[in-house]
Amino acid sequence: MFLPSRSPSARREIFWSLGCFVLLFAAFLIAMETRFPHWTDREYAARRDRVLNCQEENPDRPILAVIGGSRVGTGFVPEELEPIYDKNGRQITVVNFSRLGAGPRMNLLQLHRMLRDGITPTWIVVEIVPAHLCSEITVIADLSLADVDVLRPQWNDKRLRINPAKARLKGLFRYRNGFLDSVAPAFATGPAIHLSQYGGNPRWLESASRATADKPDLLREIRWQYQERMANWQVDPQLDGAMRELLEVCKQRGIRAAITLFPESTEFHSWYGPSVENDIQCYFAALCDAYALPFFDCRDWMEDKAFHDPHHLTPEGAKRFSEVFEKKVVQSLVREESK
Repeated sequence: MFLPSRSPSARREIFWSLGCFVLLFAAFLIAMETRFPHWTDREYAARRDRVLNCQEENPDRPILAVIGGSRVGTGFVPEELEPIYDKNGRQITVVNFSRLGAGPRMNLLQLHRMLRDGITPTWIVVEIVPAHLCSEITVIADLSLADVDVLRPQWNDKRLRINPAKARLKGLFRYRNGFLDSVAPAFATGPAIHLSQYGGNPRWLESASRATADKPDLLREIRWQYQERMANWQVDPQLDGAMRELLEVCKQRGIRAAITLFPESTEFHSWYGPSVENDIQCYFAALCDAYALPFFDCRDWMEDKAFHDPHHLTPEGAKRFSEVFEKKVVQSLVREESK
């Protein structure tokens, strides 16, 4: 029923409600972009909080960060390591600062994010999957505007200008869980990020307990992602630029860097084209020579039974690999030995 005498009041209430929503939306986006850019990427935010807590608890301990993609996320468990000391007798904090799907660009971004948030590692071990030097997939909606500025010089893609703006139109919904993780974790509705004290993720490999019938689909997916890239391996100049920019930042900041390749199964290695192995060795030899860096090629350090799929370790394989990685890589770096 139409009630003329009440309609102006009703319209005012609607306009006030819309106005308040717009102001709330704008305030949320401004706060996120200027004060809390980590809200856009919950996985980064969770690792950031772990490292900041470690720094607060032990401010005198130098930090060694291992950055990279899912091979680091599933394969390196710093919680399993014995206490490690540098040549001056200081105990160090070793953290897993990986990011799902990370290649050169995301590794560069992770370093910039750490420095932005007051985390300056003394050492950084940069893991790279050779296939990610050919192409790297990044979820643009997970980037803050500050992140976009970091990546733009090494990513000539118009989506980098358009997609973040599109994602912001869904800001309160898309980024609500990043906000809630910070202020009211119990109310966050997205999948929880489960990390241990030093960034180890005990739930990354819950899929390892899936029924055997699911594994053919997983293998097909991994083969689809990597087989062609490894058969025709070529370095993308912009991804090479991101690698070199990361190493330049380390050099400028006095961060001692190293490069590593994490384990692969013999099946994964069988996808390499005829000259690819030699090309990989030449690329990393030239890169490490240019920046005087140690290089640790761990691809053949684990037997095939240690893998859950062609390039991700089982939980037990990750534990054993972490122990070897500590002795051959971490100890070498913190004692300033060269390899």
